Amino acid sequence: MTDQPQDQDPAVEAEQAAEEIATDGNDIRQRVRDLVVKLVQQRKAGLEKLETVAEQILAGAAKAVDDATPDEQSSVLRQVVDGLAEGMAKAANAAELAFEEAKSRGETFANEDVQSMIADLRALREMFVNTVTKAAGSLKSRAAEEASDLKTHAQRAAESIKPAVDSALRAATSQPGQLAKESAEAGVAAARQAAGALAHTLAGILTAAGDLLSGKEPVDKPEEQEKGQERE
Repeated sequence: MTDQPQDQDPAVEAEQAAEEIATDGNDIRQRVRDLVVKLVQQRKAGLEKLETVAEQILAGAAKAVDDATPDEQSSVLRQVVDGLAEGMAKAANAAELAFEEAKSRGETFANEDVQSMIADLRALREMFVNTVTKAAGSLKSRAAEEASDLKTHAQRAAESIKPAVDSALRAATSQPGQLAKESAEAGVAAARQAAGALAHTLAGILTAAGDLLSGKEPVDKPEEQEKGQERE
């Protein structure tokens, strides 16, 4: 895959990378999954931006196969859909781990970050199906029946995300003090101390997971790295 400029718009980067992946035709599912994870890891696409990223990944893949036969289109797009689902599930798993690690240390993230994450997680599965359905309808050679089949495939893939999303939601809603009726002063203090920390922690967890998937041994687990920083 061609290296992308560091400051490139993540939506453009996602579309171009997906077009390359679909054109190449090898390991589509895994490479799309890794693309989603990479964008979240690099903090180019938090959960709140996954809809846009998913749209562009599907657009790039559709562009690559727009002149292919319906069967070829279906095969490629199904693999892209599965890769998207796996990437989103990994992001949700990382969110769950971030909340659990914070809770184990007696820490908490800013209320604004947690509430935003909860809203994004709750919308994730519906967004996924709607995005795939929209992309299926945009292919000029796709018949209505085939578009319906891809939507059904997306619905099944969305169900595969459910366990990861539900676990992340449970972890988020159990954050100490986040959903309790805190005073305005306490809420402001938490925001000042931790706003944005959730995205940073999520990126770190996905980086460690990426090292393991690639066969590398991380120097430390994310929680051990943070403990080391606290001791310094």
